[in-house]
Amino acid sequence: MIYFSFITLFLFLLLLNYHLTRSGLAPPVLFTAVWITALLGIALSGDALYPVSWPALTVYFTGAVAFSFGGIFGQSLGQEDRVNASREREILDSSKEFRHFVMDAILLILLVGLPIYWRQAVSEFGEISGITLATIRAQEIELSEQTRTFTLLRNFPVISGFLAAALSYENDGTFSRRWRAYLSIALAIVYGSIVGTKMTVVIVPLIIFFIACLRARKILVGMALGVFLFVLAAFSAGLVVVNYAYQDLGTVPDMVHAIAATAWNYWLGGPVAFTRIVEDPQSIASTQQLSRFFLETANSLGANLDLPSLHADYTDISETQNSNVYTIYFTYYKDFGLSVSAVLMAGVGFVSGYVYGRAGSGLPIPVLLYALLAAATVLSIHAEHFIIGLNMYIKALLFFAFLYKVVPIAGLLVG
Repeated sequence: MIYFSFITLFLFLLLLNYHLTRSGLAPPVLFTAVWITALLGIALSGDALYPVSWPALTVYFTGAVAFSFGGIFGQSLGQEDRVNASREREILDSSKEFRHFVMDAILLILLVGLPIYWRQAVSEFGEISGITLATIRAQEIELSEQTRTFTLLRNFPVISGFLAAALSYENDGTFSRRWRAYLSIALAIVYGSIVGTKMTVVIVPLIIFFIACLRARKILVGMALGVFLFVLAAFSAGLVVVNYAYQDLGTVPDMVHAIAATAWNYWLGGPVAFTRIVEDPQSIASTQQLSRFFLETANSLGANLDLPSLHADYTDISETQNSNVYTIYFTYYKDFGLSVSAVLMAGVGFVSGYVYGRAGSGLPIPVLLYALLAAATVLSIHAEHFIIGLNMYIKALLFFAFLYKVVPIAGLLVG
């Protein structure tokens, strides 16, 4: 009954958000839709998952209201602040050939650098022979607490993701642009998967999907289904080669059941596990604090500050499974309480809404940035991917500004 009550509240908020924004891609609509889906999944799970307490559900709804308020306000300002884009489009069109040349050069560098990156990745863990994705992932988690110096090669996975997004934006349906986009997407997934993380096969397709939807100015239902099936298949394969690498899953039906249960865990584990945080915020150490971005930045510049692991302790979410993800509110509510969490949710909602408002111009930088933010919105049931991800957003802004601000000017000068 309690689930039904809160789902009803979320549905009302969803309808209100859609009425005010008139778009299924608007941040408030997207956020509430994601959380309604999660709550429905938990409700349909019945006794298979431990119940979510009403205080936790209250946090979820309060956060959704705050995010919606900030998102609607930000979107209105973004639309008002949208400049006449005709001149910028002229510059982009006139420099298209040179920009594509630069993007092709980056793509070639990433292709050549892939085996080099692989050798560096496995060299941190010992001899290359016998190395598997499972061992790389396990040791990558251990090394996540250590300070690492900045190198261009170590940023190749990040750059490959940005390039895949840009080439997908440039995909006009012609064969030459289409195969470059597909190749860059595959390359980004390979780079991200080298260290054994399954998140890449989720984030990259989500970003590509939102780019396509923003360009089409509507939700592409057929593409959404295709992305879902691809992510499910790729994620399941990741579970087999990483999570279950050293387990005997028995028969094929047993393996399918194990994969389905774990995928269900990854989807709904966070909202269920967060109940523990509401009941006792100090029961788990804070591993995803807002200060993490500043610590990471300082360390990359030569400091040697303690950086806690991103991976929190586990919490039982059922009689047979546990989870160590606690939704976006693990970062906000745990250390700051409900009031400050609402302010922070309104803040990230405002930024997302503002960028979405600017993306209505169709210009590449706001479209690409919002695709990243939309992916973070979908993953809010998993963890905080906004403020903690500032490092990535700054790199994205610099990369896209290079492609769509610096390169066009250089192209005009060369031409």
